[in-house]
Amino acid sequence: MGTDILPAVLDDARKKIVKFRDRGMGEQNTKASLIEPVLEALGWDIRDPDEVHREFRANSKDSPVDYALKLLRKPQLFLEAKGLGEDLSDRKWIAQVLGYATVAGVEWCVLTDGDRYRFFNATAAVDAEEKLFREARISEDDPNETAGTLSLISRRNLEDKQLDVLWENHFSDRRVKIALQAILTGEHPGLIRLLRKSIPALKPKQISDSLARLDVSINLMEIDLPQPPARSGQKDPSSTANAGGPPTQCETAHDDRAKKASAEIKALYDELHRFVLGLGQDITENHRKWYIGYERKGSFFSCQIQPRSQRICCWLALNPPSVKADPGFARDVSEIGHAGPGNLEVAVSSRDDLEKAKPLIAQSYRESQ
Repeated sequence: MGTDILPAVLDDARKKIVKFRDRGMGEQNTKASLIEPVLEALGWDIRDPDEVHREFRANSKDSPVDYALKLLRKPQLFLEAKGLGEDLSDRKWIAQVLGYATVAGVEWCVLTDGDRYRFFNATAAVDAEEKLFREARISEDDPNETAGTLSLISRRNLEDKQLDVLWENHFSDRRVKIALQAILTGEHPGLIRLLRKSIPALKPKQISDSLARLDVSINLMEIDLPQPPARSGQKDPSSTANAGGPPTQCETAHDDRAKKASAEIKALYDELHRFVLGLGQDITENHRKWYIGYERKGSFFSCQIQPRSQRICCWLALNPPSVKADPGFARDVSEIGHAGPGNLEVAVSSRDDLEKAKPLIAQSYRESQ
């Protein structure tokens, strides 16, 4: 059994999550009904303890972790399960799974309630809050993105060390981003000298003062995750074939999601689209693989229709700590994997949401000049 059945398994899991979300399932039912079918769809033989070892202990005195995924009988990843609906942001759960992995010398661990999956690099030499690498939520996120994220822990991808490759890129990109932000927001003499060579008419103090006034944001580009094969009769959204000419592949993927959305979400998207383009004549609209981006001199806004959760997920090029928004409406995703560029995420599922989002989008547009 391989990842070709993953979309169907995730669709079934999504239905169960909606059905049992309010009344809960308990940990054991969550494992049997939600987690183990996903592991099996990811290519793991859940009936072979040499591959999927339940209640694994590295040493007899250690506390057991729910699942150890093994290659050649050696643990490669720990997965700790909680009952559906448990708060996976609780520090005690995070510390628990990180502790299991650290003691056993296992690099990767996952914390899940069967709906939300959080990936951690336990052995990375960074603070605990920086160990979170990616997360996905079956009930709310785009199905293709969810499948791509979960496919990172498929048997094949663990053999190919896909997580290690992506983490190396992620770790390097974050460090470079932090260093660039420090250079751009501080009085870095090397940067001032470099700019003076390009703009000899300006004095060093003028350049320094200008840098202090500028609000420069740096957004990481998306990293394509492995996508599971399409089911029989289903169009593969990652195909590059375009025999019929325009629209492009990216537009087709977006149109496919839009067709599955409710009439209300379609109307909200149309209004959102008109609003963004109406902000100025200098806006360029770009259709990417999993989102639509809007650029001025740089990307200031991107969005993705998510038909299953009946919302439009939006990302803005704003500094999250500096943004004033209603509690719970906007969240900082600068340290979390997400589809489009932008560190502030808002979800639009109603006209009230759209009205709250408009001032933030306009602010992002103004600050992008």
